[in-house]
Amino acid sequence: MDWTLSDIMAKTRRLTGRPEEGQLSGADLINAINQYYRNVLPLEFSARVLWDFLSVTAEPGDGGAYELPADVISVDVPSYLVDSAGEVSPLSLFTRASTFFGLHPEDETAEDAPEDLLAWGRFLYLRPLTDAPRTVKLAAYRRPAALSGDSDKPADPSWGALIALGTAIEILKEAGESDGAAALADLYSYHRELAARGGSPHAPAGMRAAPRF
Repeated sequence: MDWTLSDIMAKTRRLTGRPEEGQLSGADLINAINQYYRNVLPLEFSARVLWDFLSVTAEPGDGGAYELPADVISVDVPSYLVDSAGEVSPLSLFTRASTFFGLHPEDETAEDAPEDLLAWGRFLYLRPLTDAPRTVKLAAYRRPAALSGDSDKPADPSWGALIALGTAIEILKEAGESDGAAALADLYSYHRELAARGGSPHAPAGMRAAPRF
């Protein structure tokens, strides 16, 4: 079944026993769904469909530090540079700042293409600094876009039951209905395992599962 936001809302209302707008407004329900879908589900398992390539423009004189977009959860290999002629060169990706800056204690400019990239906190650092406009490309694990319209579908349309269950559990917990939340736990675990197997708990070919840093 290809679940839509409307389907997920209806399922969540049934699971929580809140069929009426007066019991749970549509706006509050959509916010709860997106809270689970965007901030919890991506961390439950590494969903193949949420992996993409991030592109960052590096320019001479920009200092070699680039803030990650807000929707990026983590980054990983492959990582590489593309110059203005389309030539590709590899980048070594570091996740330990002490090692990276031990190799690059000065902000030297590359005589050729930069070779190393550090992912640290919410920033990427490129060293040596680029001497010409280049594009950094690397694998990124990203939060899905929010669902807003009735016909909007999750990144994987088969996730509908999982999203409804996860949202319902959070709503019930916040309302102090712990018994109701506990009653959904086994079914939630079942659908989470289905989603992990169906989407593969691994990243796409050439990518690893999302690292935590």
